[in-house]
Amino acid sequence: MISFQVLQGKTAGLSYQTGRFPLTIGRAVDDGFRLTDSGVWDHHLKITFTAEGYHYQTSASALLLVNAERSSSGRLRNGDLLEVGGAKLQFWLAAAYQPGLALREAMTWLFLIGLVGLQVWILLKWLPVPELS
Repeated sequence: MISFQVLQGKTAGLSYQTGRFPLTIGRAVDDGFRLTDSGVWDHHLKITFTAEGYHYQTSASALLLVNAERSSSGRLRNGDLLEVGGAKLQFWLAAAYQPGLALREAMTWLFLIGLVGLQVWILLKWLPVPELS
């Protein structure tokens, strides 16, 4: 998953997170991440995911600055600054999500308690009890 933090523009402060690719960024209603700032085109930028990482490609002659350098395609790296029209975005790899482990942990403890109980039962049933005289 990736996230964008909007640093400058109409939606400054907004954070957008997604795991769906390809992701289009632009002014159009059907873009995955919609920016309505001046200078932003419909379908301004497309981000794809491959085994090598996250890649971007601008549409036609749309202007994109990546880390203050003009670019039309390339690979995104964690922390890259993208200037799309009047908006400035920072690209981040989203934090890894760890599913809740409470159920798995509870089942493990129940299994261990049951195992100890079984061992105690076997010891009490099969070991001879000394007689007191």
